[in-house]
Amino acid sequence: AYRVPGGDTVVMNRLQEILQKTGMQIDFSSDYHPDLSDYDLVHIFNLTVPHYTEAFAKNAINAGVPYVVTTLQEDFRKYQIKANFATRLFWMYRDKKQLPQIFEMGLAELLTLPEARDTTSLIAGTFAEALLACGASEGKTLNRLFPNTAIEIAPFGCSVKDIDVGPELFERKYGVKDFILCVGRMESRKNQLMLLKALEFDDIPIVFCIGATHEKSEYMRLCREFKRKGKTIFAEKLSDEMLVSAYRAAKVHCLPSWFELPGLVTLEAAYYGCNAVASNWGSIGDYATTDDCWFISPDDPNGMRTVLLDAMMAPRSSKSSNKIKDFSWERSAKTVTNIYNKVVGDFKTRNMHSFLEISNEPRPTPSMSSFFGSILEEIDNKNFAEAIKTYKNGKVNYPPCEELDKFDTLMIKLSGKLGGQS
Repeated sequence: AYRVPGGDTVVMNRLQEILQKTGMQIDFSSDYHPDLSDYDLVHIFNLTVPHYTEAFAKNAINAGVPYVVTTLQEDFRKYQIKANFATRLFWMYRDKKQLPQIFEMGLAELLTLPEARDTTSLIAGTFAEALLACGASEGKTLNRLFPNTAIEIAPFGCSVKDIDVGPELFERKYGVKDFILCVGRMESRKNQLMLLKALEFDDIPIVFCIGATHEKSEYMRLCREFKRKGKTIFAEKLSDEMLVSAYRAAKVHCLPSWFELPGLVTLEAAYYGCNAVASNWGSIGDYATTDDCWFISPDDPNGMRTVLLDAMMAPRSSKSSNKIKDFSWERSAKTVTNIYNKVVGDFKTRNMHSFLEISNEPRPTPSMSSFFGSILEEIDNKNFAEAIKTYKNGKVNYPPCEELDKFDTLMIKLSGKLGGQS
């Protein structure tokens, strides 16, 4: 979360910061097995890193503590194979001295590629009390993946900073005016190479504000080596003041990502008066309309160029500023608080006794722990019906205790999600 920070880190930090001001006790843990005996709820972030997310979910299940997940669930089927192929295509394009025929042949093949496989945390998504989507489009993906889990819409906030600084600060330092700005980590998902390709032969400056990107990353190197007619600038680790000045100096902001949830820098750019151009793959459409920004397809560099030139010709506009202010982290925190209260209330009502009480019963014997482990292993392997069967056949060998009560609830819930097939 902090060594390689991303959007999930931003969401987690902002929610924690604001919710703590309301009097909640909120503790962050990256430990796979934290002691949950003093907690009412676990909030997990990012379904797309199963190795981490499922460990946190299993710990909550074993402790009998309800959990929710801010999912950040990208629709990998739509873009992942294309994004990986595009990076390889750009390497070939570079090696062939940017020969146009090479790129055109590769792009034609890219457009016919099959869908990718989903990447998600099956256990975490299945047993969550609620999955928190940033908008309706992400909610649609979650409904496809987890049709029997409750989906709640909890829009993200936008971190605009009202800093009294004009465009001159950035213009003086970098010697550029009326340029296209792109704020975001340099990586294949952000698709900066397609932006460079779209304006390969145009004398329009492009400025990348690259944040915490590692200087030695292969994608960064490929972007730096891309040859184009206009100037390309890589601005690193800008202060808040310098970043706001960059927004106010740019004519256009473009985020050409293969997928974004939703790409909050697009909202920030529009707030500061940039003509915002954004990929329509993702959930930005839940936050902005064609009245707020221009939309592009990330696999269409020619169409991207047309839209960018239109945006460069149009006057700068701040017509989206009031709408974007509505997407605040304070508003997001209120939504999340309501979800917390509902989940905790429903969870306690549904169970005859609170799982959060410290039990006087002895801890499970090793043999019982092994029994539970075999069930979780079956769930890991997606053998849900077999997990239920193993539990029903084996639980008679153990005396009644709280641990069996917890697994009873788990198995009933699993059976319900399978439609009672077992």
